[in-house]
Amino acid sequence: MERPVKESKNFLSFAGHLDKRVDLDKNIKHGDSRYYSALSVMAAKVAYENKAFVENAVRNHWKVNGVKSLKFYAATPYTDPSIHELINAYNCFCRWS
Repeated sequence: MERPVKESKNFLSFAGHLDKRVDLDKNIKHGDSRYYSALSVMAAKVAYENKAFVENAVRNHWKVNGVKSLKFYAATPYTDPSIHELINAYNCFCRWS
């Protein structure tokens, strides 16, 4: 038995194993009213996967080129002071509007 490599384009998270589909629906084309909804669902699904998996899905399965990958992290008011300031400003604005 081989050990999975987390950086591999074939590695799936636990959530990815619940629904392994990667291809977009062939009946829904760009311009169809359901296109962006279907694309959003698939994008939300692969958001939990590693960078190599996402790039493979976008380029080879969805046939989208020129996509730049960005790295984000989950910031909380306790880890990022700018987020804390933003939340305070929002709370003050909501009290006065």
